[in-house]
Amino acid sequence: MGDLAACLGVSAPALTRYVDRLVRGGLVTRVRATDDARKITLELTPKGLRTLRSVRSRRTAWLATRLDEIAPEDRDRIEAAIDSLQQLLDQPR
Repeated sequence: MGDLAACLGVSAPALTRYVDRLVRGGLVTRVRATDDARKITLELTPKGLRTLRSVRSRRTAWLATRLDEIAPEDRDRIEAAIDSLQQLLDQPR
């Protein structure tokens, strides 16, 4: 949980509260590692997977609609910047 909190840029207690809500909502389960009881893995439940797919689908549709409203030359500039932006996202924090 500490590693995930650091990756997301939130405190460990805040992440624990978020995960608790996801567990209560039936979206994820906590699975303890067999070799170290201090380690946990989060796994999506079937409900969590359906929710994730639904959110991604709606987000993609929303973005496609917005991009259609942009002038073609502006879309070309956005596309040209994507590689640079991806490199920034791929760099470790």
